[in-house]
Amino acid sequence: MARTTLPGLGLSPEAALKQADSLFAEKKYTQSVEVYRQLLARGYRSVPMLLRMAYVEEGLQHPAYALYYLHQAYAIFPDERVWQKMVTLAARLHATGYDRTIFEIACARYAAARHFWIATNLVLAALLTGLVLFYRKGAKGLAAVQVVTIALLLVQLNFSCMHHAIVVNDNTPVMRAPSAAGSVEGSLTGGSRVHVLGQEDVWIRIRSTTGVGYVRKANLLLL
Repeated sequence: MARTTLPGLGLSPEAALKQADSLFAEKKYTQSVEVYRQLLARGYRSVPMLLRMAYVEEGLQHPAYALYYLHQAYAIFPDERVWQKMVTLAARLHATGYDRTIFEIACARYAAARHFWIATNLVLAALLTGLVLFYRKGAKGLAAVQVVTIALLLVQLNFSCMHHAIVVNDNTPVMRAPSAAGSVEGSLTGGSRVHVLGQEDVWIRIRSTTGVGYVRKANLLLL
């Protein structure tokens, strides 16, 4: 099978990652993050890579992007140390939106391990099917197992935590309606985290400390 290459780099993903890691180790941070971005744009991501990207962006005085990459790393593996780094950086910026509920913490942990729980569901379904057959519970017992299994799989496959976005720049206006001609609801500090409720054309409907309103998509980093 032919290896895929990254446009502009002429390297396989594995070789590109090795090159980026070498550049990072040599403290060629700007070059390394460019290669990491190419990898990220094509679907490759890992916690170490995202943490390195966040480190570089923070050093380049791009805190919103640092928070963006930290949040992605946390979504893959919800380590509290990563979250506390986000909280510390956000506090330094006076950015808002980093208060969590117990539901969000549980949701993040479940989402990161969703494949494990899907596999667990299938194993339990197989065990229950074996028990039904062993005790000769008949077609009704098998049907009950199948219905429960399918219902759980549908929930697991369609499960989604609340969507968020990171505000890019300071003084980002929040509009009351999806129009530049509308009135301003308030403004947000760069690095603030907002809940994404929907989209209308180039406008993202969000919930933040200013309430519910609309922000231009170009002013947000969607997670």
